[in-house]
Amino acid sequence: MGSNTTATIVQQPDAPKVSIWAQGDALWAEKMIKQRETDVAMDWPEALLEAFGLRMGYHGMRVSRSMMMCDRRYAVQQLMSAYTAVDDELHKLAAQLFFHFEERQTGRPPLH
Repeated sequence: MGSNTTATIVQQPDAPKVSIWAQGDALWAEKMIKQRETDVAMDWPEALLEAFGLRMGYHGMRVSRSMMMCDRRYAVQQLMSAYTAVDDELHKLAAQLFFHFEERQTGRPPLH
């Protein structure tokens, strides 16, 4: 009636146990890398970015508009550099740009 079929189970070596937190971190990092590859330019407010660039130039710190639009790390670095200057107006411009940057990154609506 029936044929004798035997199944052989092959034991796989134990995979290293990775915590669910580490798995989540790895997935998040992979997602961020893919997002960077496909992200479009930052949409800075034109007038604010222009004023920031001019004010930074006044202090001898040249700001690349194209780098501000395309490279988040560069943009944040420039905003941080603005705080090294002794200029309240520049600090105000940098804070406004940073809040805009933060809103875009987090997806939160503006506070104002």
